[in-house]
Amino acid sequence: MAGPSPAARSVVGAVYGMTSVLLGGLPLLALGVGLAVIGWGVRDAGSLTDALVPATVWTPAATLAAVVAYAMLTVIGVRVLSLWMPEGYHPVRSRVGWQLWATERLMDAARNYLFPIYASLLTPWWLRVLGAKVGREPRFRRRC
Repeated sequence: MAGPSPAARSVVGAVYGMTSVLLGGLPLLALGVGLAVIGWGVRDAGSLTDALVPATVWTPAATLAAVVAYAMLTVIGVRVLSLWMPEGYHPVRSRVGWQLWATERLMDAARNYLFPIYASLLTPWWLRVLGAKVGREPRFRRRC
C-alpha cells in the first residue's frame, strides 16, 4: 500500500508546522494579558521611576491574569480539538492524528505553565474542566 503523495505530505507538514507556531504563541498571548494589567496599573505614571512602585504592586494581579488567561486558552483549545475525535487508532497524517498531536502538545505545555494547578488538589477539578472523567464511578454495587 502506497503512502500519501508528496503534495499531501507537504500540506500535512505545513499544517503541523503552523499548529506548532500557534501553540507556541499561546504563552505569549497570556503574557500579553499580564502586561496589559501592569500597563493599566502604571497608566498615570509620568516617568519610569514613577512607574516602578505601581508596577510592583500590580505584578501579582498581572501574574494571576496571565495564568487564568493561559488556563482559559488551554481549556478552549482542548475542547475545540476534541470535537469529532473518535476513539481508536488513527494514522498520524490524518485529521484525527493532527487533533491528537495538537491536544497532546497543548496538554504537555499546560503541565509546564500551569504547574501550580497540577501540583495541588485542583488537579481533578482541572481535568474535569478539560473533559476527563476523574473520580470514582460506582461500576459495581455490593449486594448485601
